[in-house]
Amino acid sequence: MAPSSRHRKHDVFLSFSGKDTRNNFTSYLYRALKRKGIGAYMDENQLKTGQNLSSSLLRAIKESRISVIIFSKNYASSSWCLQELLKIMELKRLNKLEVVPIFYHVNPSDVRKCTGSFEEAFANHQQNWAHKLQGWKDAFSEAGYIKGWHIVGDKSDRSEPEYMMKIVEDIMKKLDLMSPNDIKGLVGIDHHKQQIKELLCINVKDIPMIGIGIWGMGGIGKTTLAQAVFDEVCGEFDSCCFLANVTEESERRDGITSLRDKLLSVILEEETLGTGTPRTGSKLLNDRLHRKRVLLVLDDVSDLDQLEILVGGLRHLGFGSRVIITSRDQQVLKNGSVDKIYKVEGLNYLNSLNLFSLYAFKKSHPLDDFVDLSNRFLEYAKGVPIALKVLGSTLYKKTEEQWESALDKLKEHPNPKIHNLLKMSFDGLDDLERGIFLDIACFFKGAKAEVAAKILNSCYKGAHFGISNLFDKCLINITEDSTLWMHDLLQEMGWNIVRQESKDPGERSRLWIPKDVARVLKHDAGTKSIEGIFLDMHGIDGIQLHQDVFHKMHNLRYIKFYYSQLSGKEGNSLLSQQDLKSLPGELSYFHWEYCPLKSLPPNFTPEKLVELRLPDSNFDQLWDKEQNVVNLRVIDLRNCKNLTRIPDLSRALNIEELDVSGCINLTDLPLMIHLKFLENLCLKDCPVTKFPEIPRTLKTLNLSGTRIEEVPSSIQCLNRLASLHMSCTRIHNLPDSVVKMDSLKIICLSHCPNIIHFPNVSENIEDLNLAYTQIEEVPLSIGCLSKLSLLDMSGTRIGNLPSTISNLDSLKAIHLCHCLNITKFPNVSKTVKILLLDNTPIEEIPLSITLLRGLSWLSMSDCTRIKSLPSSIFQLKFLQYLCLQGCSNLEIFPEILETMQCLSQLAFFRRLIIEASPILNEHITRVYHTRNLNVLSVILSSGFLKFHTLSTLDLSGSNIVKIPMSIQQLPNLVSLYLKCCKSLIFLPELPPSLQNLNAHDCTSLELVLSGRQFWENSSLVHMLFSNCFNLDQDVVDNIVANAQLRSQCIVEEWVKERSLGFYEIITENIFDRVVACSEISERFEYQCRDSSITIKLCPDWKTDRFLCFVPSVVVNFKNNPKDLGVKIVCEIQLKTICHDCHNFISRWTLPLYYDEPIFFDSNNMIIWFDKNMFRKDEHYEEALFEFYITAGEDGKCADHVKVEKCGVHVFYVDAKCSINGNVKSKKNSSSDEEEGKQALKHLESSYGISAYLPCTQDDENGCSPNMIRFQSNSPIDPDWLSLKNSFNSLDFGGSTDREDTNFNNGHDKPTLRRCKFQL
Repeated sequence: MAPSSRHRKHDVFLSFSGKDTRNNFTSYLYRALKRKGIGAYMDENQLKTGQNLSSSLLRAIKESRISVIIFSKNYASSSWCLQELLKIMELKRLNKLEVVPIFYHVNPSDVRKCTGSFEEAFANHQQNWAHKLQGWKDAFSEAGYIKGWHIVGDKSDRSEPEYMMKIVEDIMKKLDLMSPNDIKGLVGIDHHKQQIKELLCINVKDIPMIGIGIWGMGGIGKTTLAQAVFDEVCGEFDSCCFLANVTEESERRDGITSLRDKLLSVILEEETLGTGTPRTGSKLLNDRLHRKRVLLVLDDVSDLDQLEILVGGLRHLGFGSRVIITSRDQQVLKNGSVDKIYKVEGLNYLNSLNLFSLYAFKKSHPLDDFVDLSNRFLEYAKGVPIALKVLGSTLYKKTEEQWESALDKLKEHPNPKIHNLLKMSFDGLDDLERGIFLDIACFFKGAKAEVAAKILNSCYKGAHFGISNLFDKCLINITEDSTLWMHDLLQEMGWNIVRQESKDPGERSRLWIPKDVARVLKHDAGTKSIEGIFLDMHGIDGIQLHQDVFHKMHNLRYIKFYYSQLSGKEGNSLLSQQDLKSLPGELSYFHWEYCPLKSLPPNFTPEKLVELRLPDSNFDQLWDKEQNVVNLRVIDLRNCKNLTRIPDLSRALNIEELDVSGCINLTDLPLMIHLKFLENLCLKDCPVTKFPEIPRTLKTLNLSGTRIEEVPSSIQCLNRLASLHMSCTRIHNLPDSVVKMDSLKIICLSHCPNIIHFPNVSENIEDLNLAYTQIEEVPLSIGCLSKLSLLDMSGTRIGNLPSTISNLDSLKAIHLCHCLNITKFPNVSKTVKILLLDNTPIEEIPLSITLLRGLSWLSMSDCTRIKSLPSSIFQLKFLQYLCLQGCSNLEIFPEILETMQCLSQLAFFRRLIIEASPILNEHITRVYHTRNLNVLSVILSSGFLKFHTLSTLDLSGSNIVKIPMSIQQLPNLVSLYLKCCKSLIFLPELPPSLQNLNAHDCTSLELVLSGRQFWENSSLVHMLFSNCFNLDQDVVDNIVANAQLRSQCIVEEWVKERSLGFYEIITENIFDRVVACSEISERFEYQCRDSSITIKLCPDWKTDRFLCFVPSVVVNFKNNPKDLGVKIVCEIQLKTICHDCHNFISRWTLPLYYDEPIFFDSNNMIIWFDKNMFRKDEHYEEALFEFYITAGEDGKCADHVKVEKCGVHVFYVDAKCSINGNVKSKKNSSSDEEEGKQALKHLESSYGISAYLPCTQDDENGCSPNMIRFQSNSPIDPDWLSLKNSFNSLDFGGSTDREDTNFNNGHDKPTLRRCKFQL
């Protein structure tokens, strides 16, 4: 098999004699291959000239996966054919081409022996091709021995079309084995991948985020599956992010925050975007996320907190976003924000055999003599991919006897858990490799390979070689970013080996389980067996350490006491009234956060110490006398507030990193000039007054927050320094010698109040941060900084930038925020992508802004002197973000005439007055304004045709009278806000994509001219017509009818999904409707002029069904204070015929307009439907509903607001409606026929629909559109009857306790997917 065959241009190269087969067999074979979609190459040159093969033919052979050689009578007569054959066989020997010979009307024996007609042909070549003849004969003979197809051509043989079909099938099988699906680790993945893609609905872009959980045991292939789906569909999204190993990364300090920041940086395409908190951050950040269609994979999630932090804020992701979460814990997925859970099962027999063979034999099938043995190993592995892979690798090129021995060994050590299989590989390691493997499994998985190797090398001579061997034996992996990694099953196997060393943790070699470590430390139970201790101190009560706690641990090499990021520090977990008396001399890695010690033991010899990390500790000093720390590479003493000095480092010749940032009492620094390997020095916030003497090898120097007042000219000797940070210091400027530092790329001098002149820097500088200094002028010489990428002059006194800045072709970002002397828009290089000019007195944006063709981010918030924008601004094709917040004097917003491919956010709120608005172009996804809008004269007309990607349209508070009919042509409009549009009289037909319609307080609104948005568009989630007191009664009736029809649709679809095996999470609130109305609609068959109602139900022992309710209440909000939010609570009690009572609660909360509450006036009718409104019918005979209002955060009953009237619509859904639903109304349910008649009468009276019922009960057509016809006077367009996309807009993530899930019958929680119900 050609190893790189999947990169070839052609699938098949046909080598043939044109004289014999061009116009018959070969031509037909070529067409047959083409019909199957196989890329075949057939040379069309019938008159071949010259003696040598053309370059195109040679290239075609090299770029093919398979070569089909059609040996015919005159094949050997052609020198071209023989040259082709020679090249083909040459590539075959190199395993770069697979060969399929076809012996067409010739004897294969003649081909092998070069006899018959071929003998004469070769003889004829003797004169002209003597020098190549033997090579041709050898290739000819060699090809004859390859297994192929023999077409005899006589009457006893099968027909050529039959041969053709078989040959094509054979070639397809061979190509299939060469396809990417055959790559190691991806065997048998296609079915799973297709299932996941269908669940993700990749091609549906106008729906909210869909989350899919991939669930299965460790090593079953969850990550591989997620990666395969990610790779295949990532091109469909705006941004893609694959966060691997979430659990492991989260447990590191700052891990979960780092993951969150990495996630945001990738999605929003910024190199560093740190929120510093577990939440996503500002509303602006969330709004930016809302405009991104994102594909996100969270791999190996093990805790709900991880999902809350990583995914919770990502509910702001834009429409069409998809999230895939892999986990071994199904409960984590149930409690998380996934819509469906997909379980990954083990490989079937054929795929198991294929994967195993790839590693055991380096081919897709076992050798004949090993078939039975292979089957026995497959039985042992039980379809787990990692077990098949590792077992196959250990058996590669082993004899049958060795295979038998391996099986015998497995029998002697039976283990029901799959990870125990992997101990076979461990047994094959030598002592050094075993030690390294266990250290990586217990301590260093996820560490940088180079860092871990240095630590391990201090304990194991030849550690680098040992790591290399472990990699070769598939026991560890080194990722692209040089991180040590291993599969979970392999790690668990390593853990198990350590556990089996002794039942007493104190007698084991490695401790990492908190309870085991706590036991050993608390009871001073350590022994010489212990080689390493890692302890996450979260949850560890204060353990008082004995002075001799480490005295008996002579072989202890690693200590790490830390707080994981998710837990944070809670008190002092490890206490010590006195300093320790001793530490083991074998210690190579010592990491203790919040260490209570004041100093290290005086007799401690840190000769083997490689890393010393003691951040946030209580140390006054480390040690008194000089120590031999020749192996020490890292000292991390961050935030050791009591540390007054660093010990003598005269013998720390190999130290690479020293971090004492935040050591506020550290005044004395040791001599460091001799530290030839020191690269990173951080003295941030230390009370250092003098620039330190440091070695020339330094690459990063951070002196921010120190008391240094002068940088010496000798700094130029630091010829490797790349980054210099001196923000918040007292320095007056950098010395002129800095200009000679060619290696210096980053200088940060922000918030240095004594800097008044622009510094002289090297032409190689890339990032220059001078923000909030006293600099008043940027010199013309800045034009010489040819590599400058970022210039930050925010908050300085500078005036307008010099003209030479336009010469900086490398400049990508300029920050000039709060520069109060800048009055002109800067004339900058065409390469600038980010321009921040917030709160500057700039008065005008020039027409020449169009020259900034690469500009993607322009922020001019609070530029109050800007009155208009030039129309040329919208010629910026790559502009993504335009912020005009707080530009209170902006009067004219120009018409956008150009197609702006990238603009996704246009922000202009806070006191914006627009007198003329544009016909906005099709690439803007949101237009909004939310603060004190005074005048908005919207001139939209047919301009909506350009809004193809507009998702949110907010016209709230405007004086708009009507919305043009063309709004229905906005295919991606999701939210329409018309709050307080008091002049609005009617709504036209709205687009089917709409999910949120807010027409609150549209006091003049009377008509909704088309019912389509209510009946055809079942994706509407929130529909607010509160305080619309002039709304026509027909519109109110349509809203109520929509709610009832949609609830039926939703339940039926869920039942169908459930019957197909999809158990999903249901959101808390499915939809709601609010209408200004003082009466309960007649469509609610059960009503009461009070706040409670009792309904008699009809139990049915014969039918498996679901009982469903749609509640409605009329509430008088007249006395509701504006500062008090309310909730409507519905307590439901269902009684069975056995007098059992099942209680549950449903709540409806007043909606928000962005972050602002919406307050209702007078009477409004509220209809809602949520997950508690339908449950499995357990033969209920009575239902009691009690409604009341709660107010405030304490949830107390509100006396000032009350439910005046209530109503309930009841219906049943057959639990077996997996093909076509059967929705039954409760009222008059004595028989199916009578029930159907009543339902049709209801339709007829409500909508003018004339319909008929099928004649038999077992007719499964359900609610087919063919059963309905319309009266001529029906006000309803027949086209609206298709209800679709009902549930895609919902934000999933609710959980349900036992009393809320009695309809689940113990199954997984379901989630509604999409509603395709048709009335």
